[in-house]
Amino acid sequence: MQGGSSSANLNQRNAALESRMRAIEIRKRLAGDDQRQDAKLVKLLSRVTDDLRNLGRLDDALLSGRRAVGAGEQFLRGAPPEILVDLGSAHVMLGRVLLDRGQLTEAEAEFKTGEELLAAGAAGKLTREMVAARLDRADTLHALGRLTEAVRMLEQNESAMPSASWRSRAGKSAHESPEEPAGHVGDARHRLRQSLAPSLDQPERALLYRDKLRSGWEHLISVDPGNDSARADLATRDSETAVSA
Repeated sequence: MQGGSSSANLNQRNAALESRMRAIEIRKRLAGDDQRQDAKLVKLLSRVTDDLRNLGRLDDALLSGRRAVGAGEQFLRGAPPEILVDLGSAHVMLGRVLLDRGQLTEAEAEFKTGEELLAAGAAGKLTREMVAARLDRADTLHALGRLTEAVRMLEQNESAMPSASWRSRAGKSAHESPEEPAGHVGDARHRLRQSLAPSLDQPERALLYRDKLRSGWEHLISVDPGNDSARADLATRDSETAVSA
């Protein structure tokens, strides 16, 4: 509750880091002499990486991210699904740190590995973590100038989340269930439009995605009229639509 990137919090970043570091020390004591056998450290270390990244301590975040991935790799052989998911998340978090540092090629490789591990751990189900990993990878591919691959990645995300599905769930909390990644659908469409319009010069296709995105924000506002964030995003989309038109 103090801080983090994936849920509502009090924006107490330093306090969140301190709490998680205490959790790691407790977990190590519980593990006894063989700390490698405590797979739960992978998730904790990955969240420490997130805390350090939020604080702008990218050098420390890089070390923490590599440590989390290294810890997870010890459990890869014959690992249960939850370990694959935690390790996949650790790779994705490391990729975000590398992306912030401008190490695009390394970041794309981490996102790719993370997505594959998340998919293996999810056993065919689409999760919020997988959607987010694809969005991050698409951003990186875009920055690398690999536009066709970036668009394909975003279209893969959109095709996996049909409108009827995400609209029926849009009123739920984005964190209510990891099996319902509705909160990322608008982001996927927004990024697809961003990738297409400025770089590939396809304004008509960009307008198509802006219209879809506008429909999504309008639905969220109808579910929760007090959703000021959705209203602000809707206003931004209307402004961009006017420019494209």
